[in-house]
Amino acid sequence: CRTVGVANVPASTLTQRTTEHILIHSPADQLVAVQTYTATTVTLALLGAACLDELDMAQSEWAAAMAEFSSYVPGCVAASEEWRDFIALDSPLYILGRGHAMASVDEGVLLMHETAKLPAIGMSVPQFRHGPVEAVDGHFRAVMIGTQPSTWEMDRELALDLGQMGGHVRWVGPPASHVDSLCAWPQNPPTRFRSVFETIPLQMLAYRSAEGHGIVPGEFRWASAVTGTESGFPGLSAS
Repeated sequence: CRTVGVANVPASTLTQRTTEHILIHSPADQLVAVQTYTATTVTLALLGAACLDELDMAQSEWAAAMAEFSSYVPGCVAASEEWRDFIALDSPLYILGRGHAMASVDEGVLLMHETAKLPAIGMSVPQFRHGPVEAVDGHFRAVMIGTQPSTWEMDRELALDLGQMGGHVRWVGPPASHVDSLCAWPQNPPTRFRSVFETIPLQMLAYRSAEGHGIVPGEFRWASAVTGTESGFPGLSAS
């Protein structure tokens, strides 16, 4: 079958082994796939729209969203200065979401591992309700991605319940009363680009967590930027 690769390096394995490829031309990342991830997400959304004959509509949506995005990013950076107490908690971070937000959950978990060298657990909200909720106590902390309109109220209810159990919860999405947000959510971002906005506060959380624990973001202890073998680790060999 025909395959399309979305890549940043012209001579990468992905571009060589796919029928067609799209280069995102992102500057080299210093904080572990921040710009490249965001650019790839936008590109894939546009590619999906093209397959549905909605490319013109998607381009218009993204052009309008860019006005919000250009102020949203520095807003998240500024808000992250107030996250110190949440970051200082030494318990593993849970990142919870559902539906399309599960991609952002996975990215947030990866960023916490790679950038901050700290344990993180990603789950869907219904999965978490079925048993894992027993882990909640005064040391528990979680980020809840509540951006899906049809389930917003259910996600908010869980966030409130976790707070009553003593847990520390931060929210990503349209404001939820009595739940602290990581940063302000933009007004009605297009559905197909919602994950781009979800990811920014998670990127900043990983960065601030690394900073708060004295870790240099972007430096690898054991792995390398690209994993090319299932035998050994570069950091282990160096030691």
